[in-house]
Amino acid sequence: LLETTMTTGVGQLIGTPEYMSPEQATFDNSAVDTTTDVYALGVLLYELLVGELPFTSAALREKGFQEILRIIREDQPPKPSTRLGSKAEDPATAIEAVAQNRAIGPQVLRRSLRGDLDWITMKALEKDKSRRYETANGLAMDIRRHLDFEPVQACPPSRSYRAQKFVRRHRTWVGAASFVLVAIVLGIVGTTIGMVRAVRAEKQAQLEAEASRQVSDFLVNLFEVSDPDKARGNTITAREILDTGSRHIETELAEQPLTQARLMNTIGKVYRNLGLYDQAGPKLEKALALLKSTSGNNDVFLAASLLDLADLYINQAKFREAETILQQALTLTGENQTDNNLQLAFSLGELASVYRHQGRYNEAEPLYERARDIKVSVLGFADPEVARSYNSLAILNFQRGNYQKSEEQYLKALDIWRGAHGSNHADIAKGLNNLALLYHHLDRHNEAEPIYQEAVKIYENVLGPDHPRLARAINNLALVYYETEKYQQAEPLYRRALAIREKALGPDHPDVAQTINNLANLYRDQDFFAKADQFYRRALTIRQTTLGPDHPDVAWSLRDLACLDHKQGRTEEALQGFDRAILIFSNSLGTDHPDLLEFLGDYSRVLREANQSSRADSLDQMAQAIAKKGTQN
Repeated sequence: LLETTMTTGVGQLIGTPEYMSPEQATFDNSAVDTTTDVYALGVLLYELLVGELPFTSAALREKGFQEILRIIREDQPPKPSTRLGSKAEDPATAIEAVAQNRAIGPQVLRRSLRGDLDWITMKALEKDKSRRYETANGLAMDIRRHLDFEPVQACPPSRSYRAQKFVRRHRTWVGAASFVLVAIVLGIVGTTIGMVRAVRAEKQAQLEAEASRQVSDFLVNLFEVSDPDKARGNTITAREILDTGSRHIETELAEQPLTQARLMNTIGKVYRNLGLYDQAGPKLEKALALLKSTSGNNDVFLAASLLDLADLYINQAKFREAETILQQALTLTGENQTDNNLQLAFSLGELASVYRHQGRYNEAEPLYERARDIKVSVLGFADPEVARSYNSLAILNFQRGNYQKSEEQYLKALDIWRGAHGSNHADIAKGLNNLALLYHHLDRHNEAEPIYQEAVKIYENVLGPDHPRLARAINNLALVYYETEKYQQAEPLYRRALAIREKALGPDHPDVAQTINNLANLYRDQDFFAKADQFYRRALTIRQTTLGPDHPDVAWSLRDLACLDHKQGRTEEALQGFDRAILIFSNSLGTDHPDLLEFLGDYSRVLREANQSSRADSLDQMAQAIAKKGTQN
């Protein structure tokens, strides 16, 4: 709302009071300049942001006239973000209604009010006139600074100022309490210990203040690269700013290892989120090394750094390395703590993802569930982090063949993400892609295709054309076209997904193998056998190397290669391939997994063609038992 209305002036933002002329409403330096009028504008701004006045009629209705005057004169109303978090007197002013009027989620609205908008409003409503904006123009300029992402003049009142206000309101009580307090303090034997701790705290505060100053100076210098005078008319991209920042960190902060580590970790995370994994790795690894070597390092920062690096390793399919550092993170966060530790939840969730990627599903599930429960306890059910846990559990259940449960969890995650983010966010695209993959796997292609298309559109809009998460959605959309025999539409999408993945992930990543295997299927079904064989064997090599010889994805590659051998008349090779594929798949996921039906059906047909009917009959009976169990579930 502020962004929309500021283009026509602050006067339109807060309205033109009836007692002001149109000329006065322009809020230039000659306009209203009394702090009383600023207070009135603050009241209007408060109502605009929250949907109700600072003091509601319910709060004043039962009070006498003098008490009402005292409340207005002395009591400070709650900040706008705090008021939105409390129960509204009128349903029309509840946070859900206010958020709906602004076309955003309640959590997003509350977060947008915290910070600048809270303190701009409270400065306009300040009881002490000397601390209030001197003019309406001052209020307008601070709003403009907020919209331009510049530092605002408004800020929380200092502790000393709040203490003075408290003493002024409670002189008698404070006077009596002071005598008692002095007597107690004089009698405390551990006064010296308290003083030592105070000195240490002051020193730590000074260090933090110096670190904040260094970060501020660094950011100012960093973003000066986008100044038109320095850019000389060239367009400066976010990537160029990151690269410049990386160089500055290495040189300008070499003597400040803690500050250097924090900034380097932040830039590493941004590289990772952009899908630039090769650039992210050295930054995150060096940040971790700096934090480990810094004397008196903070376990919270160190654990967070470990988690960020583990997340990168998972994206790069370096699962052993990820597991090692996640175990270190769990040691720091306290694996046996009660369910109130968010970093513990994050560590458990990441470790569960490592286990899931390795096919260790039974180990992954309890970790995912515990991580979810901690997040719900600390953050509430509607937080995006809780949705992330439900999405992970849905993927796990999908891979284990629990499709109904998987669908329920995907829909639950999407519902939370939509409430928090709206419709145009990478998390929404992720949830849509995963849900479409489930429908697609269940041969509900007409439902899957438009959902995939929506996910691709959001990813392209939010992440750009070269992000590996976009490649995943493009690969899956191509798979739908392939399975509905739209080969002309499938191949260019596969090619595009492969190019993105090879560039972002390297040539030997499991996601690259997935697209290569899909292309091989496409070529096999069009009778391009030599090309298909080449692609199958490359995908199989990547999967065996990165995932191990007993991973379910290796079984899929062996099964697809066996189908190619059968189609080319190499019956003996095909039978050997099916034997290996079924053995690996059954050992990994069990003998009752629904996807085993595809393996058994293909193998049975080849056996009958090879006049091995008895073996084919036993496979058909096994398939019937799996299908019957799936129907009962």
